[in-house]
Amino acid sequence: MIEKIKSSLDSGVGKVKGFANLFSERLKVEAAVIKLMKEAGGLEKEKEAHFKTIGERVFQLRGGGEVNVFEDMAIRQTLDRIERLDAEIAEIKKRASDISRVE
Repeated sequence: MIEKIKSSLDSGVGKVKGFANLFSERLKVEAAVIKLMKEAGGLEKEKEAHFKTIGERVFQLRGGGEVNVFEDMAIRQTLDRIERLDAEIAEIKKRASDISRVE
């Protein structure tokens, strides 16, 4: 009878260890996803700052007659940076999605 109790106890401990390992791995995955999403949020804030820069530059150019804002070097460089940020954000979100998929 003691052998049966010991066997049941060992089985229960094994299940608890298995659950703890699974929980630990999932927690690591979630932490990695949160870190990536925080990084993406920082890039989003940077992108918003660039939008503000473009708006300010357009406001500065308003009195100069007809101006093609896309030919302005400051605006063009800022738009290029925004496009690169969009690509980085999309890549980070894709990595976060790939990480969070349950295997």
